[in-house]
Amino acid sequence: MQLKSRTASINEKTETVFHFLDDLNNYQELFPKDKISEWESDKDSCSFKIKGAASIGFVKKSTEKFSKISLISGKKSPIKFDLVIDISEDSGKTKGGITFDADVNSFLKMMIEKPLKNLFEHMIDNIEKKFS
Repeated sequence: MQLKSRTASINEKTETVFHFLDDLNNYQELFPKDKISEWESDKDSCSFKIKGAASIGFVKKSTEKFSKISLISGKKSPIKFDLVIDISEDSGKTKGGITFDADVNSFLKMMIEKPLKNLFEHMIDNIEKKFS
């Protein structure tokens, strides 16, 4: 299953946006506060509980300076996934999006596709708000 967020348009330098997203401590600002609890993070990992659902976590896998941040599922995550944040400069603005990829069965896909899509859109909205 692959999900892609819409592309964000951010009025900030690509380097600034990259440095913010490269520190997973900052991700707490991107999630819906009313749906997340038990947040723990450091620069390279984060974990949290989604209210009414499972615990989940991200671990930084790799980065490409000012253009890509690759994350993988953490130990607490019930499914294995890759999450990539792509960033680029376009006409003085920063463009960016989230791609999520997981190997899940069709039943699980039906259950998690819409909530995950909503989560990624919420994250993109909050990134835009952060730098507006």
